[in-house]
Amino acid sequence: ITAHGHGRALWRAGRTEEARQALVRAVAGLPDTPDDEHLFLPTPLQVHADLIDLLLESGDEEAAFAATCRARSQGVEELEVPDLAELQDALPEDASALLYLVTPEELLLWVVSPGWLAVHREPQERAALEKGIAAYVQLASAPPRGNRRLARAWQEPAAALYDSLVRPVADQLKDSPVLVVLPHGPLTDLPFAALLDDRAGEILAQQHTLLTAPGTWALAGPGPEELPRKPAALLVGDPTGLGPVS
Repeated sequence: ITAHGHGRALWRAGRTEEARQALVRAVAGLPDTPDDEHLFLPTPLQVHADLIDLLLESGDEEAAFAATCRARSQGVEELEVPDLAELQDALPEDASALLYLVTPEELLLWVVSPGWLAVHREPQERAALEKGIAAYVQLASAPPRGNRRLARAWQEPAAALYDSLVRPVADQLKDSPVLVVLPHGPLTDLPFAALLDDRAGEILAQQHTLLTAPGTWALAGPGPEELPRKPAALLVGDPTGLGPVS
């Protein structure tokens, strides 16, 4: 039996601490590259996801956040993943980081601010999310010309993605003018700035100054003074010539 399978069995038996140790060993023994995956074994992401799930159910959010960061950096071992305190120290007081992990069946949204940490778990099949993002990107990048209604067809998927990816934590972000987005998996292809809050009639770039980072390691390097606190300008192009989005 693998360390992963042993850990899951211990977890089902209610032996949480032993299960945690077994799943930590399973994560430590994961291959460095996807080429080492086996058809009949769980993917590295599934192993990480089980450990994160156990940690969250145990109420250890800080350890679950660290496990999430390790899951995101799987296969890039040369990058040093900062701990939570280092990440919080790197953020300006008026900034929050929105960090994602996309597992096969769930979306994790972590909100990190200088003084606190919160997580939201959203049931979401990865395949469905990938399909929604692809449809949105296609509509947004090549909107039909000459018809105002069709040219705005991108707004429906943009609003649906906002509802899944931002709205669950919007109240926790409202006091953060600066938002650092750390996408994962299929979200790396998503233009977050144009996600639409259809209740407010605003895109995300109108609600926050947006920065994007590939991982927490990219934030812990520069000091807080090096992250912009206020936007100098917001430039918006309308290639269709059909007017405002709302």
